[in-house]
Amino acid sequence: MTAKRLVLISGAGIAGPALAYWLHRSGCAVTVVEKAGGLRDGGYPIDIRGTATEVVRGMGVLPRLRDAHIDSRRFTFLDADGSEVALVDPRALAGDAGAQDLEGRRGDLAALLHALVRGDVEFLFDDCIDTLDQHEHGVDVMFRSGRRRTFDPVVGADGRSSGAGSRSGTCNARFRRNRRAGRITKAGRTASPLGATGSAHVGTRRALVSRHRVCTDE
Repeated sequence: MTAKRLVLISGAGIAGPALAYWLHRSGCAVTVVEKAGGLRDGGYPIDIRGTATEVVRGMGVLPRLRDAHIDSRRFTFLDADGSEVALVDPRALAGDAGAQDLEGRRGDLAALLHALVRGDVEFLFDDCIDTLDQHEHGVDVMFRSGRRRTFDPVVGADGRSSGAGSRSGTCNARFRRNRRAGRITKAGRTASPLGATGSAHVGTRRALVSRHRVCTDE
């Protein structure tokens, strides 16, 4: 039996905890670092549809997401003086698929995912990645708090503009990369070489993990 892969995920929003769930289930030891002092509340509502619906069903949280569903019935567009310009039925935009879609508050989804994994995944709040030093054996990480640790891959799951992730989890991270290793990756892009049994794909605000055979402990 080989040692578990140690995975660091930068960002404890939606993609980070969702990825952490599947990585833990696949045999990885997962740490999630988040710059904020706790879970971030609020944010734009998130749609769950298509493949993401099957993913949350597999995670066992679909009933709770249905309970938290926002039933948007109309969108009203106003001009500068507050007069109504247009009225749109969102179901007309979604078509037949709209009946299967779920929409929830970002904060509710973040709290649900955190509760799902907090007993199995290490969370480091009020901290972030300062430097990354990648080499053939992994990635040496210096955190803003001063702690140092080594991980196999480091995944940025905290926004489009991240250094390993982004502003939410990464303090303008500086990193040196061994081009042969390819261990620093971005959620939503190819995550190689996370493991010999597949790859992880994480969407942004409107999707969750779609494949999860990433780590093995055999």
